[in-house]
Amino acid sequence: MDWRSGYGTDGIYRNLRTKLSMPKAAELDLVTFLFSGKAGDPQLANTAALVDAETGEQLTFGELGVTVRSIAAGLAELGVRQGSTVMILLGNSIFFPVIFMAITSIGAVVTTVNPLNTRYEIAKQMRDSRTRFLITIPQLVSKVEGLESLLGLILLENPSSSSVAAAAAEENKNNKLSFTPFSKLLATNPDKAPRVRIRQTDTAALLYSSGTTGASKGVVITHKSFIAAQIIAADGINEFRDLPPHEVVLGLVPFFHVFGLALMGCADLRAGATVVVMSKFGIVEMLETIQKYRVTSLPVVPPIVLALCRPGVMDAYDVSSVSNIACGAAPLSKELTERCAAKFPNATINQVGVYLSSSLVSRSLFLSVSLSLCAKDRRFATTPLNMDFVLVSMLFLGIWIDRVYVHGNKHHSSEQGQETRLEIELRICWLAGEHARSYGCGCRDGSLSSP
Repeated sequence: MDWRSGYGTDGIYRNLRTKLSMPKAAELDLVTFLFSGKAGDPQLANTAALVDAETGEQLTFGELGVTVRSIAAGLAELGVRQGSTVMILLGNSIFFPVIFMAITSIGAVVTTVNPLNTRYEIAKQMRDSRTRFLITIPQLVSKVEGLESLLGLILLENPSSSSVAAAAAEENKNNKLSFTPFSKLLATNPDKAPRVRIRQTDTAALLYSSGTTGASKGVVITHKSFIAAQIIAADGINEFRDLPPHEVVLGLVPFFHVFGLALMGCADLRAGATVVVMSKFGIVEMLETIQKYRVTSLPVVPPIVLALCRPGVMDAYDVSSVSNIACGAAPLSKELTERCAAKFPNATINQVGVYLSSSLVSRSLFLSVSLSLCAKDRRFATTPLNMDFVLVSMLFLGIWIDRVYVHGNKHHSSEQGQETRLEIELRICWLAGEHARSYGCGCRDGSLSSP
């Protein structure tokens, strides 16, 4: 085997990095693991953990743990028990990840839903997930059917209304609505939070697919998977870039999606980063937030990158603080990656694979840029120059995938051979529990598509 590339005579690329290890303790929940990192460091007690980009409201790391326990205690008083399913029907908010942590810390199961979903889609997910408790805002209550089947309804205060009760009354004039204000949960004594025994293999979340190929389907995600995602983010990606003294992450990706929930909502907080949360997307608002809060890490999706790269969009803004751009959901083309690099001269550009699967997150630096681009600019996560192409190790449950079978052919796109294009079929096999799984990935014109 070539110890520089990992390529063997049998045609298999083997990972050369040290394997990451999972915690050995069988009884361990994602919240305890999260606060075992920098999030629980007393030296960061006065550092902002979550900041509302619009209002400036914030929670420090010192307040974060107390708030999680207060909400957990309040939920327990409402009847939430280990194994209960609690639906979060919210847009992005500094309280979204806090609510998620509070629910999972007492062994209950979270199911998240896109606020733009229809009444039918929400009702279907409630039935399928056996939701018994709902946390939402008054403006979305009218989209929820079967409120009478719920054991508890919690409404977050609406900043534009004098009170949550007034907003709820406005939205439900003809209905008698029994609910608990979220402020009551925040005021609960944190010492009353129940202590439960949670195993890594217990279910933490039940997230649903978008229904692209049919009806939306629920995906069981364990505490172990969220723990693995935190390990991946901490140890897998950081070796490829220089971290600033204190990282400020833009929380723009929806928390109801696994990308936002697992990374910004868990991993970045465990790493001690400040997450600046945007409740909605606007290109101007986004650039103003980056400039105001000196954002260093920018998790995005390709349409946002495309919007940022339009002529003149960024000219009036200082984005020099951005040192890392993580793009997920779909691959970036070579041309768009080059344009993005020109707009963010100080940033390393990574591509992130996030899947609704038992692995939760496969975070890898994809072969997203051709050899010619790689030779020109080493800031991209691309191939070593002595290889035909790169497979920067993917991660599964915190363990580097050991073997990647590659079959492909290359051809030159010009007579001069200035650019090499690849057509590759990857078959990545791993062992998940007792079940072997195989996924196929396609790569054309220098871009890798996710399974």
